[in-house]
This record gives sequence, C-alpha cells and structure tokens, in this order.
Amino acid sequence: MPLYKFRAESKADLESLLEIAGENSIGIDVINQYQIEDDTPDIVVRIETDLKIRVLRFLMSMVADGHVMYQTVREPELYTGNRDYDIKIQ
Repeated sequence: MPLYKFRAESKADLESLLEIAGENSIGIDVINQYQIEDDTPDIVVRIETDLKIRVLRFLMSMVADGHVMYQTVREPELYTGNRDYDIKIQ
C-alpha cells in the first residue's frame, strides 16, 4: 500500500480527515504521528492507504481547515513539511 506523509495544523484536523474517510468507507491507517517541536500545535502524520494522492487531497479539501494537509502531503521520500502554495484547494 502507498505511504504518504503530511503536516496538519492540529490533531483535530487529522481526526476530521479520518472521520470523512470513514464516512466514505475508505481505509487510512495512521502509521505514526508526532508533535513538531516548536510553539505550534502542528503534527506530522505518516499514513498507509490504497488512495491515490489526488483522492487523498480531495478528502483533505473537505476538512474545514485542511489546507496545510492538502499543501504538504507527499510520498515520504519527497516530504519536506513545507507548504506548496502553488497547490490550490479545488
């Protein structure tokens, strides 16, 4: 199964994503998550899912404040944690 890594502004954003995915019967397995060591509530998440990245981004776009997840999701080897501001939520 493909692996993806992304940053979320909070654990609540991740929980919203998982809730939306669950409503659509789509499996996302959280491999790990950790708090970024700074003054933000941001978390970094690694997941495993059968979803293509465009479908995952679509689900992230349904999260009320999912823009950080949407703009940072990448395959783990390409992940930087930086937002790609050229990627606009559709």
